[in-house]
Amino acid sequence: MLQTLTLITTILISSPLYSKTLFIGDSHSVGIFGKKFDSLIRQDETEVVTHTSCGAVAKWFRNGQKTRCGYFNRDVNGVTRSGKEGPTPIIDETLEKFKPEIVVVALGGNYTNRSDEYTIKDIDEVISLIVNSGAKCLWIGAPSVRDNSRTPRLYRLANEAVKSRCPIFNSSEVTTYPNNPNLDGVHYWGKEGRKQAENWAAKAFEFYIKNK
Repeated sequence: MLQTLTLITTILISSPLYSKTLFIGDSHSVGIFGKKFDSLIRQDETEVVTHTSCGAVAKWFRNGQKTRCGYFNRDVNGVTRSGKEGPTPIIDETLEKFKPEIVVVALGGNYTNRSDEYTIKDIDEVISLIVNSGAKCLWIGAPSVRDNSRTPRLYRLANEAVKSRCPIFNSSEVTTYPNNPNLDGVHYWGKEGRKQAENWAAKAFEFYIKNK
């Protein structure tokens, strides 16, 4: 842990600063990973807005789809709003009002049961929106799950959709799903889940600093 904190401090000191970052994500970002990642980027950025929605794919951030399993939002002043049910914040409006210079998109797992065509189109549309706004995008993909047989497909589709417009972070390479039969096979809870999620956030933060 001390080594990780030392590395993060070194990264912060040596990194160029941007003034505005928008972070959006799904249930992993509502949970331990997202809260930790949010806290890390706020050490580096002057202004950060975080919008997360459990169950989300990119389209939810275009149409305001209501989540029924949790959300975590934090504004530029650090004021947090969270709960079980609520509309997904619309990224079009946030881009217009907040005008971020970087947009971090942490999505992927909820495309598992969607078609290749749907997934590529959905990701392409949100990336085009971000790039056309003048912001730089960073994509953080899905972490390891209990059954990783479909994980490579998620990254293949993400790469096809992004088309080199954003650096992509393969979260599955820095996570190992906890060997706990009481967990749901997807989300990172419990003692080992927290350890994995916080380490994942630290690695994602290194990626963020390197590529922003």
